[in-house]
Amino acid sequence: MQVNLTLVAYDYLITHINWFVKNKLGSSARGMFIIDAKEQFHDDIERITRIRRFEGTASHRVKWIVEFSYPVDSQKNPMVQLSDLVVFCGKKFLELEGAYRNSYPPEAKQFFAECYALIHDRIPRKTLVERQERNMAVFNSFLNAVQAKPVGQWKRRYGL
Repeated sequence: MQVNLTLVAYDYLITHINWFVKNKLGSSARGMFIIDAKEQFHDDIERITRIRRFEGTASHRVKWIVEFSYPVDSQKNPMVQLSDLVVFCGKKFLELEGAYRNSYPPEAKQFFAECYALIHDRIPRKTLVERQERNMAVFNSFLNAVQAKPVGQWKRRYGL
């Protein structure tokens, strides 16, 4: 069985954003998903959205996100471009930490570490939000196994 990590990431983001809105923004707050339009994922995203919103146990359905998968063209929308930049900087730093980009000059490594530090300090939860539904133990274990994290003491190593 081949797993499409983009779809796993989308499903996890639903979990994380629902948790964030519910636990950090107050009882009257609601979230909205705005994503880059990717035609090859359209049907799968619609299916995941429907399942998370309407199927399964009522107590585990997503209730704090009112609008899902509103697609926009990232070339025309500066907020999606900004989120792409944040993801790019985080990805580059985690690639450096995983020793995938050892050829980068020290200045680039320091730049991505400083960007990641700014991002990391704003993350309200540093651990995964696990799904509590029945039969989700394997999914939660998979996410814990594949999540990218910096090596311990990374801030000290970069002088941050």
